[in-house]
Amino acid sequence: MTFLGGPHACIGYQFTLLESVHYLHLPTSFLHEGPNIFYLCRMKCLLFTLVKKFEFSLVLPAEDIVWWNQAIIRRPFVRGAEQDGPKLPLYVKIHVPDA
Repeated sequence: MTFLGGPHACIGYQFTLLESVHYLHLPTSFLHEGPNIFYLCRMKCLLFTLVKKFEFSLVLPAEDIVWWNQAIIRRPFVRGAEQDGPKLPLYVKIHVPDA
């Protein structure tokens, strides 16, 4: 996972740093000194641990999802509801491993 840099940097980068400080109980110096590799790995491990516990599936048939290229980013829109903005309706359920 990357945030890139320069003029195309992710606008959520600073927000992610703030969340990291709050939810991962990181020292506030994390915001001033910048993230080091330990904290970035910790965030990736947390994300991996959370995501693997869920199953994701589309609410709508795949044919009803339209992908638009906006600048360098592809965004999903629901066919017929493009005026509502980009969205990708998903069912999310807890993953139950096979016994």
